[in-house]
Amino acid sequence: MKKRRIIAMLVLCSFLTFGCGKNITKYKITWLDFDNSILKQEEIVEGLVPCYKDRVPYYTSGEDIFYFDEWQPEVVPAYQDATYKAKYINNSELFSYVDDNICVGYRNAKSRDYFYDGVVHIPSKNGNTVVNKIGSFVESGESLITKFVIPKTITKLYSETNPFATNYKLEEIEIEEGNTAFVYEDKTLYMSNKTKIVSYLNFEATSINIGSSIRNIVEYAFDDCLKVSSYTVESENNYFSSYNDCLMNKTQSTLYLYPKMKNGKSFSTPSTTTKIANGAFLSNHQIETLSINEGVTFIGWICDCENLQTLNLPSTFEKTYSNGLIYGCKKLTSIKYEGTVQQWSNNFRKLDYEFKRNSNVKTIICLDGTYNIE
Repeated sequence: MKKRRIIAMLVLCSFLTFGCGKNITKYKITWLDFDNSILKQEEIVEGLVPCYKDRVPYYTSGEDIFYFDEWQPEVVPAYQDATYKAKYINNSELFSYVDDNICVGYRNAKSRDYFYDGVVHIPSKNGNTVVNKIGSFVESGESLITKFVIPKTITKLYSETNPFATNYKLEEIEIEEGNTAFVYEDKTLYMSNKTKIVSYLNFEATSINIGSSIRNIVEYAFDDCLKVSSYTVESENNYFSSYNDCLMNKTQSTLYLYPKMKNGKSFSTPSTTTKIANGAFLSNHQIETLSINEGVTFIGWICDCENLQTLNLPSTFEKTYSNGLIYGCKKLTSIKYEGTVQQWSNNFRKLDYEFKRNSNVKTIICLDGTYNIE
């Protein structure tokens, strides 16, 4: 009985596959590169849509780089022999620019699809204009980029921020020969004769040491270092210092970075502090209470500290980051302000909407009463 069932199944498969003995019609499909060289030839069953399954590599011509864009003519179901030719797009067309000479990231989300091999070649030209500055290549989603290539024409940053922040799979930054503005060494991108840190790619680091020669660290240089629990500074460094595992300037008037994996449920800034840098408190999931000392006038963006519940602010607080004070701190329920209700209302009424979106704060507790968030 079992044997008969197997034979019946074989007959049925043969019937479905060969259509009662009908011959299968196939057509020849030819895939051509930009120079008409044959990439591949294959036979496709009638009615099926041809699909080129191999990757089409980019090619270079002089200083220009070209990425595969599409097949021409448009690929359609096979009812006759067909030839399709690869069309390419100039690398420079995949990016956005400011004043023609400043490359400030990808043109749109689709642009990323062209870099399927994980390598982004930052353009050296935009039409006939030489590109000499780079802006932000920040990724908002799951990035597949593993390498950026900086051409020799790029000599400056558009702003003092890490151009490659949140590219969590980034493994390397290649500097084109002849570029003297940048140095990439030991997973670190430097500028200014290795006195400025632009980007740090050792994402597994648990402690970061700032060398004696470092004078400047751009904003978000260590943004992707999610495992860091402490910053240390060489004693000979004249520009930076360490306080309770945090990174500060030499006089400890500015707090630059609170480690993302620093332990402890509460933290108080030192009495010498007058400024909290933008992004200093970013994505730390341990801290629950943050107390900022009297004397601080500027407090940068406090972002994604998901367990932060209490924030104590000084009366000297005057200004914050243009985009606001709090983002992604949903457990924050208590803000205590050492000034008056009138002071808060005059200076920070504009923050009401932000607090409603990014926290559970309903009131600000002031010295002389309570300010209700509207």
